Amino acid sequence: MKVKETQLIATATSPAAAGTVIGPVLTGLALSGGESYVIDAILTGATGGLLNVYLQRKVTANLWQDWISFTQVAAAAAAVTLTAVVTGQGNATMLALGGGTDSAASPLLVAGTVNNVTPGGDVRVVFVAAALTTAGASQQIIITPYTQSVGRLGVQF
Repeated sequence: MKVKETQLIATATSPAAAGTVIGPVLTGLALSGGESYVIDAILTGATGGLLNVYLQRKVTANLWQDWISFTQVAAAAAAVTLTAVVTGQGNATMLALGGGTDSAASPLLVAGTVNNVTPGGDVRVVFVAAALTTAGASQQIIITPYTQSVGRLGVQF
């Protein structure tokens, strides 16, 4: 039986100008101990330009790697909910991954792609706002870890 563990939620405003911006970092035991994950993103288009939203996982000290690249959000688009499911079973094909350091992100994963590995630790949100972006919009990411047994990481809901 799968047990739903404590959700981790990141809420932030996307950039108000073109560029790459590191958003919130999510930490917690549930990220390192989950066996599968459901990631829900409620994304809203920024004013004037396209928006790409990524999740990156911390691989080691000062090294991050692309984990999820959500479908690109059009300028001024109404809120859309996107869901990714990570089973940790690996990928059927080789993926080109970006990454970065603690202070600089260089995402590369193709939009709408999931690197199907468990994060193993910290996860951060990265926003890439395209040219002509003049105002950001509210974004929310909800990560729900699941385990196989009650009480391993938390309580059953």
